[in-house]
Amino acid sequence: YAHICYVQQKYEMALENFLLIQTEKKFSQIVPFYIAQIYFIQKKYRQAIDYAAPIADTLTGNNVGLVRRILAESNFELKDYQKSVDNYNKVLEAGNTLDRIGHYKFGLASYFIRDYETAGTNLKDATSEVDSMSQSAYYYLADCLIKTDHKRQALDAMHFAYSYEFDKPMAKEALMN
Repeated sequence: YAHICYVQQKYEMALENFLLIQTEKKFSQIVPFYIAQIYFIQKKYRQAIDYAAPIADTLTGNNVGLVRRILAESNFELKDYQKSVDNYNKVLEAGNTLDRIGHYKFGLASYFIRDYETAGTNLKDATSEVDSMSQSAYYYLADCLIKTDHKRQALDAMHFAYSYEFDKPMAKEALMN
């Protein structure tokens, strides 16, 4: 019943029922993911972290990467960038890949902790579309490239940040740089 509620996006009812069965052995590897995911969907990032962090190292299989991704993104939303980076690294160590949004957030979190090499790699992987996310990614990528002494590539990245006019103030600042 809990899973049916989850699929129907009745998250409060799903959460109540998942909490009831979380200690049953046959559900112990999958239910924690759903509980953490529901907290994350509800933007209850602190609760998602409080629930997922203690169990993250006890999970196996694909659930490890899924729960680590919830932890990475929840910490990102709460601006705890070091913990976000640590969890993104564990997502990758578990054999999972990141989508474009994952690369963007991993890149920004790395940028904010001054790991410009990791930031640059991930921000570059977030620039595959022509949209505001790419504009922002190019903007921060340019700064990473400057800080890692790749000035020519930084000019190219800044040009893209300027030419994508989704965020006009950012485009103007890119032009000035």
